[in-house]
Amino acid sequence: MLCLLPLAAMAQQAPAEQPAEVQEFLQLLGKPEVQAWLRTQSAAAVPATAAPEGGIPGFFATRLNQVRERFDLVLSGAMTIGPSLGDALGRLARELAQNGAFRTLLELLSIPVLAVAGDRMLARRGRQSAQATTGLGRLARLPSLAGLAGFILGAVLPLVLFGWAELLKQAAVLVALALIGIRLTVFLGRLYLEGIAGADAPPAPAAARHGYKSALVLASYFFAGWAFVEMADLFGVAGGPMLLLIYILAFGLCALALATLWRRPRPFARGNALWTRASWGWSIVLIGLLALWLAGLHVLLWLGIFAVALPKVLAACTKLVRGLQLYVNPEAQIYATRSILLDRVLRALIIAGAAWWIAHLLGLEASGMARGETIENRIARGLMQGVVVVLFADLIWAFAKAQIKMTLETASADAIRSDEQKRRASRLLTLLPIFRNILAAVIGIISVLMVLSGLGVEIAPLLAGAGVVGVAVGFGTQTIVKDVISGMFYLWDDAFRIDEYIETGKYKGTVESFSLRSVKLRHHRGPLTTVPFGELGAVQNMSRDWSVTKFNLRVGYDTDLEKLRKVIKKIGQDLAERPEYKDSIISPLKMKGVVDFGEYAIEVRVGFTTKPGEQFMIRRDAMTMIRQTFRENDIHFAVPTVQVSNPEDGDASAAALAKARHDAALQAAQEGGGA
Repeated sequence: MLCLLPLAAMAQQAPAEQPAEVQEFLQLLGKPEVQAWLRTQSAAAVPATAAPEGGIPGFFATRLNQVRERFDLVLSGAMTIGPSLGDALGRLARELAQNGAFRTLLELLSIPVLAVAGDRMLARRGRQSAQATTGLGRLARLPSLAGLAGFILGAVLPLVLFGWAELLKQAAVLVALALIGIRLTVFLGRLYLEGIAGADAPPAPAAARHGYKSALVLASYFFAGWAFVEMADLFGVAGGPMLLLIYILAFGLCALALATLWRRPRPFARGNALWTRASWGWSIVLIGLLALWLAGLHVLLWLGIFAVALPKVLAACTKLVRGLQLYVNPEAQIYATRSILLDRVLRALIIAGAAWWIAHLLGLEASGMARGETIENRIARGLMQGVVVVLFADLIWAFAKAQIKMTLETASADAIRSDEQKRRASRLLTLLPIFRNILAAVIGIISVLMVLSGLGVEIAPLLAGAGVVGVAVGFGTQTIVKDVISGMFYLWDDAFRIDEYIETGKYKGTVESFSLRSVKLRHHRGPLTTVPFGELGAVQNMSRDWSVTKFNLRVGYDTDLEKLRKVIKKIGQDLAERPEYKDSIISPLKMKGVVDFGEYAIEVRVGFTTKPGEQFMIRRDAMTMIRQTFRENDIHFAVPTVQVSNPEDGDASAAALAKARHDAALQAAQEGGGA
């Protein structure tokens, strides 16, 4: 069959003196439908004639024969491409002559003209419309989307309005599809840049802008080349000339990709070496993919393309969804539920499409996998089921993680809320991280078991073995099991939460985080202590409901207690009226009464009630105000006094007293004698 294809291109060169039968045979070979049938039959005959024999050497020998046949076909096409293109142009000229060349050219030219006009008109209309604040209003006015819709309508309109001949109509459809593909690349590129920079953020980085321009150039070249090849096939170019055209366009695409790769922005000086190594690495990958395509190793080619491009495409998909979300609602979180669902659905479609294409190249159709019982079909069916399970598990995990993250951010917001809302938020901040870890483990285990079951692995023995191992591990790790179970009951009893100050045995501090078996306590001096739940024991929570602060004052015995009570009450009222303490003080500072009569002072007790954690600053300010106010009201703190005397001074005083007594007695005796 392959040897007849070069003859088809030589049909127009047949000399006139050839027999009529030969001329009729060559004319039949020149018809497109006959050439298409010959290509189909030759392609179907290749596997039968090239079945690998002799194991690995036979396989490589077969592949080498196929590569040689392809290059022979290309070489034969190089010899006949001129007449083949001339024949195609002649057929095009005949079609134009039959339908009016000038009219047909105007109709073809109207496709890009009307497409651009529709793009400009609808994009301007979108920009001039009233500013919507949310949702579909912004989406409907998205200039890129409105312009894309106008472009598509303008490109399709000439196909509907004008009466086309069959071949020219197919050519016009190819032109319209190529233009729409280029415009769609522009739309997706703009969304990608908005997803990187944000709706109201500075422009995207230089690397992102270079990537957008490079993707636009490559996409334009690809769609234009695809339309040209399809038109060439439409007007009769086939066999070797067609394969040669495809090779030329493929080499051009690879060269263009290498040029854009080496022209991307360079990093700072210290990153130039890494940039150069990465450039050489990607160049080798591109050349290797081209070599696989030239060799006809389509399965390896697409595996390489998916391995290289699929992570980039999935990351770009996330950026596209983010850009769309930021434009529709700039205030919304980038991990909002709708964005997560759209992102994961697009990812699932892309991965499922890649898996289906690989299965198609391997000849594993869905119907064959469903009814086949061969090892290949079982493995393929299990792998496809595994892909579906992993994608579904990823969707559930992403949705749950986004919901938990949104709830945690809402709970940790600094907005003024009621006490009940704060308690609920604290409980969520404590429990949701643990629930997230448990959910991740559950989803992962179930997914692995379902994938193994789809591959035909009996999971019942695995479950039984896991149970036995679990019992053995449980006996060997009793302390860990004790910690985990104790932690579950502490959380069930709501004994403490994140950001609460607790004291337990020899440990105390603010609760910073949890794990399944321990709690981290931050001491007020800074050290962070990790305490297993099993060692906590009785927990004293210092951050619940309210906190009472009491302290004693010592004043002199000559102090007016009623005046003292009024002064302390006034201090409490002044503190309660301060803006920073207004919502924190539950019961203001007041005197509780006399506690004790000391040797040198009267002890009185004062106290106040505040919300947990606020008592320390209020106590400091209260003591400062007490000292200042006591001084202003002539109230003095009692201090202990000590009387110190000299022994010599005591003897002199006693002698003087004795002398005074002796003189007084003598004077009295004299007065009595005189009488």
